[in-house]
Amino acid sequence: MRKITHPDATARYVREFGLDGICGERMIAKMSLYAYDKGELICSAGSSMSHLYILVRGKLKVYSMLPNGKSVLLRFYEPLGIIGDVEWATGYPPRCSVETLTDCLMLVISYEQLTETSSHDPAWLRYMMKHIAHKLYTNSNTLSLNLTYPVENRVASYLLSVTSGENPGVRVGEIRTPKLLELAELIGTSYRHLNRILAQFAADGMIERRRGAIGIRDVERLKKLAEGLLYN
Repeated sequence: MRKITHPDATARYVREFGLDGICGERMIAKMSLYAYDKGELICSAGSSMSHLYILVRGKLKVYSMLPNGKSVLLRFYEPLGIIGDVEWATGYPPRCSVETLTDCLMLVISYEQLTETSSHDPAWLRYMMKHIAHKLYTNSNTLSLNLTYPVENRVASYLLSVTSGENPGVRVGEIRTPKLLELAELIGTSYRHLNRILAQFAADGMIERRRGAIGIRDVERLKKLAEGLLYN
C-alpha cells in the first residue's frame, strides 16, 4: 500500500466517476488516494476497521473463512465497489475478508472524517442506502450459487466474474496451476474434480489451458452455464 501524492490524483477520480454529485466538498477534501498491489489484504474477518474504501481501479475478491479453516468465495468488486460501508453504519467488525485480485487504486477516508463530513448529507446517505441494499440483494445470488448449484455452474460463474468487462479470449492470469487449489476451496470442491471440469470445458471449446493459465474462448456458452448468477 502506498499513498498517491500527486495534487490532482484524488480530484481526477472524483470527476471520472461523478463522485462530486454524491460526496460533499468537505468529504472529498478529506479523501486520499492509495495504490495496492495484487494480493494485498484490505481487511480480514473480525478485525477492527477505521476507514472506508472506494475502489476506482482494479478488482477485489471478498471471501469468508469457515470454522473448519476453509474459505468460501462471496463476490468480486469492480469500481465503484465500497468496502467498510456496513461497518461504518453499524459499528460491527467485518464478517469477511477482502483481498486485491489485481493492482488497485482506492479512495480512502477515515470513519471519523466520514462521520464529521457526511453523516447528515442526504445525497451520500441515499447512495449508501442504495449500495448496501444492492449488497443484500446480490447476496441471495451468491448464497444460491454456493449452496444449490453444481460445481460446473460455479466454475463457469467464477470464470465470467474474473473476466467481466474484458474481451473473449483474454487470459485469466489469476488462475495458474498453484492457484487451482485455492480456487477449488473457494467454490467448495476438490482439486481433482475442478481439474476434471476444466478439462471438460477445454474439450468443449469453452476455455483453453496453456502454459499454466486459462483463457476464455466461448463467453456465451459459459454465460448459459452460469445461468446469470455471478460472483459480483
